[in-house]
Amino acid sequence: MREILFRGKRADNNEWVHGYYVPDMLEKTHGDDVDWAFIREHRHEETAVVTHYVKKATVGQYIGLRDKNRRDIYEGDIIQTYFHFAPGDSGHGISQSPFVVKWAPGRTAFRASKPEMHGGHVFHILDTIDFFEMQSELYEIIGNVYDNPGLLEKGGA
Repeated sequence: MREILFRGKRADNNEWVHGYYVPDMLEKTHGDDVDWAFIREHRHEETAVVTHYVKKATVGQYIGLRDKNRRDIYEGDIIQTYFHFAPGDSGHGISQSPFVVKWAPGRTAFRASKPEMHGGHVFHILDTIDFFEMQSELYEIIGNVYDNPGLLEKGGA
C-alpha cells in the first residue's frame, strides 16, 4: 500500500513537520481564503499524536519515491536529474537546470518541470519529468521552492 504523507512549515517557528494533512473546518467553509492548515504528526517512539499549525502554501504531498540519497521526494522539492545514455553510448550527464516537483491534475500524477515551464506550456519533451520508481537513482533533491528559491534562477544551482 502506498504511504500518503504530507509536509508543511510550522506557522510558529518555520520548521518542517511531516505527517497527515488534516483539513480544518474553516478551510472547508472558506476554501482558499484560509492561509494555514494542520499536519498531524504520529510519533512512533511515543503513543502521542501531535497536531501542528502549518502555512498552507508550504504543504506538499510525498510522491511515493525517494531520490538517489534515499530522501523522500515531496511536492515543492527542487530536483536535479542525472541521465545515462543507452547501452553502447558512453558517459552520463546532469540536467542543465533544476526541476520543480508538482501535482499535474490533467495527468493525475506528480511531475517535475523546469521553472520556466510553470506557465503550463511545455516546449520540449525534456522540459518535464514523469516519475518512475525504477529511475529514482537518477533524481537528487537539491532544495525546495520555500527555502531555496534562488536555485530556480538561471545559474542559481
